[in-house]
Amino acid sequence: MDLYARFDLPPPPPPTVFSRDHTDGRARMPNFASVDEVSKFVDASRLWRHSRGANAFLIFGTAYLLVISLLVAAGILHKIYKRSFWVFRIVPRGQTNILIPNVHNSWALFVTPYLCILAASSIAHIIGDARDEPVVNISLWISIMWFPGIFAIWYQAWGLIAARLGDGTAAIDEALFAQFRFSVSITSCAQRVQ
Repeated sequence: MDLYARFDLPPPPPPTVFSRDHTDGRARMPNFASVDEVSKFVDASRLWRHSRGANAFLIFGTAYLLVISLLVAAGILHKIYKRSFWVFRIVPRGQTNILIPNVHNSWALFVTPYLCILAASSIAHIIGDARDEPVVNISLWISIMWFPGIFAIWYQAWGLIAARLGDGTAAIDEALFAQFRFSVSITSCAQRVQ
């Protein structure tokens, strides 16, 4: 007996433009007769069988990422070898010098680990496809890709705060805080009138 008729379940939604399967069995829970059928169903839901073209593009894209990563790493090593301060700037402030991160050039430093992590994740995906297994630690690969970007945002915010005019401290300016209090009070008064 069909599961949908037996348990009075609503039919699956119609296919969309993003659906890969347009047959009648799309998005339907099958009637499992054996454990082997359940195992095949779970494997099919976890493993997307790529076409040859998709596999070739994944391999090409991974090789391209590795080449770009190597070129960026070579550029960084060249700058380090030439001893040019391209990630930090030393700026005189008052009686001392202050070390300020260079906001724009720092992206080259933080894009390199991201590209290396992305390439390693793609290699793990290619190996998983070749072995017909799911990607090992896929959630770790996805979550670790965010760290270089988050660190780059923090680094650039630090550079912008340190490089601003004045003494370079991160203290809140009293005039700016007074403007904020004034705008909040005007907004709250306008809401009370309505």
